[in-house]
Amino acid sequence: MWTRSDLKNRAKDRLRINYWMGFLICLILGFLGGDNSGGASQTVSRGVTGAANYATPMGHGAQYIALLFVTVFAVAAVASVIVVAVVVFITNPLMVGGKRFFLVGREVKAAFGELGYAFSDSYMNVVGIMFLRDLFTFLWTLVFIIPGIVKSYEYRMISYILAENPSISRQRAFELSREMTMGHKWDMFVLDLSFLLWYLGGAMLCGIGTLFVNPYPAATEAELYAVLRNNVISQGITNTYELPGVF
Repeated sequence: MWTRSDLKNRAKDRLRINYWMGFLICLILGFLGGDNSGGASQTVSRGVTGAANYATPMGHGAQYIALLFVTVFAVAAVASVIVVAVVVFITNPLMVGGKRFFLVGREVKAAFGELGYAFSDSYMNVVGIMFLRDLFTFLWTLVFIIPGIVKSYEYRMISYILAENPSISRQRAFELSREMTMGHKWDMFVLDLSFLLWYLGGAMLCGIGTLFVNPYPAATEAELYAVLRNNVISQGITNTYELPGVF
């Protein structure tokens, strides 16, 4: 069994030697995973609109509006495809590397190079499994919000499992994450809520303070994974061959 205070205290101890590198890791992942696509597509759309307004002669309003809608839709579609490709092929593998960084940081001073771990071993397997994780979560959310949230917690440990064993099969990664989180989802949700005041405090500093909070929940979640991993190993559900650790 685990408690929030135990996980957080251990996370604070780990961050004494890994905080600033962890801050940089979280900053990079936050930038890549942030909602930046809208701003980019809107900027392009405004540019297209401005150019069209300048070049379109009077008296062709209907044709102009139709052309404008088609152009904006095409730009938005292309931008969306690019964003999805970046998330699938770059952000998600980096996320796995970020999880590995904090797992390594539980024992030693972790290196920045851990961030690129997924790019050097079984890259396409990591890409495929993380894509399916996101897809399944999205589809469950379409059914209803609550099932989507539940499934997001059920799949939460997949990225950590891949950080240990990037060649694991898709079925097994989902199965292990389900076993690890069974009976713990509500406590995991409460653990997430327990950081709310930290983020609110950070938001009071023009939002910049939240950037400095991010390593704390990331390190705490790594401690949670370590506990859940040990649980399934002790129960005989898996072993240290399938989950060999990060050293």
